[in-house]
This record gives sequence, C-alpha cells and structure tokens, in this order.
Amino acid sequence: MGEAAAAHEIHRFQSQRGRVRAARTAAQADGRTLGEWCREVILRGGAASDDPALAAEPVTYHAGIHPAELTLVDLNGDGNLDVAVTSNLGLYVFLGKGDGTVSAPKVYHPGDFPSWVLSADFNGDGIPDLAVANNTNPKPCHVTILLGKGDGTFQLPIPFRVGDGPTGLITADFNHDGKPDLATLTGPSGITVLLNTTPFAAPPHSH
Repeated sequence: MGEAAAAHEIHRFQSQRGRVRAARTAAQADGRTLGEWCREVILRGGAASDDPALAAEPVTYHAGIHPAELTLVDLNGDGNLDVAVTSNLGLYVFLGKGDGTVSAPKVYHPGDFPSWVLSADFNGDGIPDLAVANNTNPKPCHVTILLGKGDGTFQLPIPFRVGDGPTGLITADFNHDGKPDLATLTGPSGITVLLNTTPFAAPPHSH
C-alpha cells in the first residue's frame, strides 16, 4: 500500500472512531447504552429524538449485557438487512424481516468480551462473513472470523492472535491481492494487521 493510500485508511479509521465516540457520548447523555442508542437511531431513521412525529415508539431487542458495536448486512440473501451485535455475552445475530423488525437472535461465542464487529467476504464464496475483535482478559486477545453459510448462520469461529486490547476493526485490501484484510489498534501504541491468505476460487474462464 502506498503512503497516500495508507494515510487515507488511517484517516478513515480515525474518523470512524470519532463517530463512535460521539455516539457513545450521546448515549451516555441520554442514560442509555451505545447499543440502545444506535437501535433507536436506526428505527427512527437517523435521529435519536423523543419527537413522536419522527417515527413510532422504538422497539428494544435484548442483545446481552453492555452491547458494544453493531453492523448491518444481508446475511441470508433475502434482501433484508440483518444486525450483528457484540456484547459481553457473545455475538448476537438478528435476521431482518423486512418490515423494520427482526427475528429472535442466534448467539455465537467468538471469544471473551467481543467488542467490535464488521462484515466482509473473507473466503471469496460470495457470502458475507463476520470478523469480531475480542478484548480478552487475561490475555491473549484475538480477532475471530465467522464464515457465513449463506442462510444467516455461521461455521465455527476461527481465532487469530493479535496484540493486547484490540480497539476498533477495519477491513481493506492492504496488499492489492483482491482479498479483504483486517487491521485493529492494539496495546498502548500498536496496530495489528492480519493479511488474508485464504485461497480464493479461481474465476471461471470466459469463452
């Protein structure tokens, strides 16, 4: 990755962290967890407000203790957005019904104290997968990959060792091989990069 591209990714990562800090501050001001605040923002169409004209009353779904981070992605290919949420009790996956509600969650255990989650196709099969950063104490800490089956469920978690206290998680193709890689902030002053070495299937030859 060139210096300009690397600087762009770092700036994007810092901006993302800034938005999360702002959301967490707003949630704390309202006496809510970040997960509760984010759910209300989604259901109210982008405004966490008590103005009843914005939307119907927010619906609360149980997502463990201290929900920390969430990502929206269609995990089962039905065209509806699904929600994956990290909390102290695990990774909660809610399948969207397409009407603004979600099904009861399926809970996965990618490691101790899952903190960050994102989605990408890490094995090139066209199915969304999930990556989860686990802030394990005692150490070591891991980033765990859950490969999607295409029906909203996942294979057994695959852990990868990273530095202490992973904070934040981003994905990008850092070495221009066409595969999504991962990076996370670790320790007091480090960045851990995980390059994707999964053998992708060769594209079919055109005739």
